[in-house]
Amino acid sequence: MASGPQRPTVLIGLGVAFVLGGLLGLPLFLADPLGTTGRGIPMWLALPVLWVGGIGFIAYGWYWRVRGRRSR
Repeated sequence: MASGPQRPTVLIGLGVAFVLGGLLGLPLFLADPLGTTGRGIPMWLALPVLWVGGIGFIAYGWYWRVRGRRSR
Protein backbone atom coordinates (compact mmCIF):
# COMPACT_ATOMS: atom_id res chain seq x y z
CA MET A 1 0.00 0.00 0.00
CA ALA A 2 2.88 2.31 -0.76
CA SER A 3 0.75 4.35 -3.13
CA GLY A 4 -1.94 4.97 -0.53
CA PRO A 5 -5.70 4.60 -0.76
CA GLN A 6 -7.48 5.25 -4.06
CA ARG A 7 -9.95 7.72 -2.50
CA PRO A 8 -8.69 9.42 0.64
CA THR A 9 -11.87 11.52 0.80
CA VAL A 10 -13.85 8.34 1.53
CA LEU A 11 -11.57 7.64 4.49
CA ILE A 12 -12.15 11.15 5.78
CA GLY A 13 -15.91 10.68 5.41
CA LEU A 14 -15.76 7.35 7.23
CA GLY A 15 -13.80 9.00 10.04
CA VAL A 16 -16.37 11.77 10.32
CA ALA A 17 -19.12 9.13 10.49
CA PHE A 18 -17.30 7.34 13.32
CA VAL A 19 -16.83 10.57 15.28
CA LEU A 20 -20.49 11.50 14.78
CA GLY A 21 -21.53 8.02 15.88
CA GLY A 22 -19.51 8.54 19.04
CA LEU A 23 -21.16 11.91 19.62
CA LEU A 24 -24.60 10.40 19.11
CA GLY A 25 -23.78 7.72 21.68
CA LEU A 26 -22.65 10.28 24.23
CA PRO A 27 -26.15 10.89 25.73
CA LEU A 28 -26.58 7.13 26.24
CA PHE A 29 -23.21 6.99 27.95
CA LEU A 30 -24.00 9.92 30.23
CA ALA A 31 -27.34 8.39 31.18
CA ASP A 32 -25.81 5.00 32.09
CA PRO A 33 -21.98 4.93 32.01
CA LEU A 34 -21.83 1.24 32.92
CA GLY A 35 -24.43 0.26 30.32
CA THR A 36 -23.72 -1.80 27.24
CA THR A 37 -24.43 -1.55 23.56
CA GLY A 38 -26.83 -3.92 21.86
CA ARG A 39 -23.96 -6.36 21.32
CA GLY A 40 -22.84 -6.36 24.95
CA ILE A 41 -19.84 -4.05 24.50
CA PRO A 42 -19.46 -1.63 27.43
CA MET A 43 -20.23 1.97 26.53
CA TRP A 44 -17.08 3.20 28.28
CA LEU A 45 -15.12 1.14 25.75
CA ALA A 46 -17.23 1.64 22.63
CA LEU A 47 -17.24 5.45 22.56
CA PRO A 48 -13.47 5.97 22.85
CA VAL A 49 -12.92 3.31 20.20
CA LEU A 50 -15.28 5.15 17.85
CA TRP A 51 -13.58 8.50 18.52
CA VAL A 52 -10.02 7.22 18.22
CA GLY A 53 -10.88 5.18 15.14
CA GLY A 54 -12.64 8.16 13.55
CA ILE A 55 -9.76 10.51 14.24
CA GLY A 56 -7.35 7.89 12.90
CA PHE A 57 -9.30 7.52 9.65
CA ILE A 58 -9.49 11.30 9.25
CA ALA A 59 -5.74 11.71 9.84
CA TYR A 60 -4.84 8.85 7.48
CA GLY A 61 -7.12 10.16 4.72
CA TRP A 62 -5.90 13.72 5.22
CA TYR A 63 -2.26 12.59 5.02
CA TRP A 64 -2.75 10.78 1.72
CA ARG A 65 -4.88 13.57 0.33
CA VAL A 66 -2.19 16.17 1.02
CA ARG A 67 0.58 13.85 -0.16
CA GLY A 68 -1.30 13.14 -3.38
CA ARG A 69 -1.61 16.84 -4.15
CA ARG A 70 2.12 17.43 -3.62
CA SER A 71 3.17 14.64 -5.97
CA ARG A 72 1.13 15.92 -8.92
